[in-house]
Order: sequence, then structure tokens, then C-alpha cells
Amino acid sequence: NGLAQGFDHYDETIFKARPNPRWGPSSDYITDQALAYADSGRLDGDQPFFLCASFMKPHTPLFAPQEWADKYPVADMPLPSPGDISKYPEHIQKRIQTTMGYDPQLLQANYAGYYACLAFADHCVGVHLDAFEQEGLMENTILVYTADHGDMVGQHGLFGKFCLFDPSLKVPLIVSYPKHLPQDQICSALVEQLGLYPTLAELTNTGPVGSPAMKPLDDAPAKISGRSFAESIRNPTASGPDAVFSEYNLRSQNCQYMIRTDRYKYIHNDGTSDELYDLHHDPEENVNRIMDPDLSNESSEFRDRLFAWYDPTMNPHRNTSG
Repeated sequence: NGLAQGFDHYDETIFKARPNPRWGPSSDYITDQALAYADSGRLDGDQPFFLCASFMKPHTPLFAPQEWADKYPVADMPLPSPGDISKYPEHIQKRIQTTMGYDPQLLQANYAGYYACLAFADHCVGVHLDAFEQEGLMENTILVYTADHGDMVGQHGLFGKFCLFDPSLKVPLIVSYPKHLPQDQICSALVEQLGLYPTLAELTNTGPVGSPAMKPLDDAPAKISGRSFAESIRNPTASGPDAVFSEYNLRSQNCQYMIRTDRYKYIHNDGTSDELYDLHHDPEENVNRIMDPDLSNESSEFRDRLFAWYDPTMNPHRNTSG
């Protein structure tokens, strides 16, 4: 459990918590407990601490407190067209067709609920920041705002995650450490979320990163493989790595593996067709150019590099096409 991993306060009762009128289901408990910890006197400015407040929203179910739900009337929500889906892999086309077959009012309600929950979560984050400011902790505390995944929110005719399009794959990443890092800067370097732990270890001089406290699988790597991106946040103009990788499989028969550079994204969909997008000319990933003869060299190069990173045929946990 969390205490065995070194935390002096670890609470897993979130799913048993009763709603609080101030914050709504689940988020109320997280907010109240985090504020109680901040008010406990344990954060005196000299003693190092680690506080993680993980909000469920805007995850489903998309029910926000009434005050925020009222800001996004269902009838006002748009219903964008998915456009030409004929060049997408078969499993993506099927998902789009299924989604587009739903009642339009249900799709609008999904939009409204997502935006309301997101606005509510933003409010809760603001409450935390206000508390830290009142405690005088803002200047010398590393604050990170991020998420575990994105959401399609109707783009390409999809909702939720379950794919490697940018809206599903990309997450917010804001890092603040006023005494030691540039502020109000935007960094365009590519980063991987696996690098968050090594980055925090580097910024706090608590590294090097060793073995994880618990191995999720018996054959998991003995050491965390993420690369620190501390240099990119110290110097927002730094170039960063030339490529990042990702993989995905949940509620799907097709394992998906991705390599992304500044310009291109190549996706190998095990068991179906692959994808290649020129993000400079097609940032919304509307045109799959995997069969474009002008990009055949790029396709081969990215496939080879992706398989060198991880060979899908060696995945012991999923059936692969070989």
C-alpha cells in the first residue's frame, strides 16, 4: 500500500466518499483532503513534501455540479462532421460509425458534460493554488499540472480515448518552480510522460532514479526507462528528443504502437492497416498518407525505428499478427 512505499499520508477511500455540495462527487473529497493536509502544519516551507491530488473529472460519468453544468447548455453544443474516414484503419472506421449512429442529443450531452466537468476541475485546481499561496509555498514548490490521457471530444467522430490521435494522446503539462525555472514560457519540445518521475528526481536532487517500489508485472523492467525532460523546462528553447514513442491497447483487439517526431506520426496497428500523418501540413490528422508513394521511405524508416524500440511480435501480453 501507499504507506509501505514511504508516504506519511495515503488515503484510498475516495470511491467510498460521500458527495460534498461544494465540490461534487469524488472531487470534493480530494480537494478537502488536500486542503486539510496543507492546513495541517506539516508544510512549513523547510520540510520537503510530496502531495498528489488526482481528480477524477473530467472522466466519465460526465456529471458536473449544477453550477458548472448550467454554463454549458446541451442544446448549444456543436456536432462536427468526422469528414472522410475512408483511409483510416478498419477498427477506427468502425468506432466512428458506431459513435455517429448515436442519438445526436446524446452526443451533445457528452460535449456539455465534458466541458462542464473540465471547468469544474479547473476550479478545484484554482482552490489548491490559492491555498498554497496563502501558505507561502508557491515560490519554492514544484507544481505540476498534467493528466494521464486526453479525450477526443468529438474530433474525428470519436469520444473518449482508445486511439493514438493527438487529442487522445496529448496531455496538458504545466510546470512551475518560480525560484529556479523560467516562468510564463512555452516549450515545444517533445516529451514522454514516463519522464515525469526522472524529471522531478533531477529537479529535487533526489536521483538517480532506481528500481520502482513495486513491479506491476513479473517481467517488467527492473529500472524505470523514462528520460528526464528537466533540461527542456530549464531552457524552453532546447530542442529535446527527436522522437517519442507510445503504445495503446484497451477494449480493442488491435495493439497500437506509435513513433512521433516534430513533423511525422507513424502508427502501427497490429492486425490491421498502419497510419502516417504529416503534422506540419495536416496537424488535425485528417489525411492518412501511409499509402502515399512520395512518403514510402519515411514509412519504412519509421516502421524500422518503431520496431527497434519495441517489436510487437515480442509482446507476451497480447496476441499479435506476427
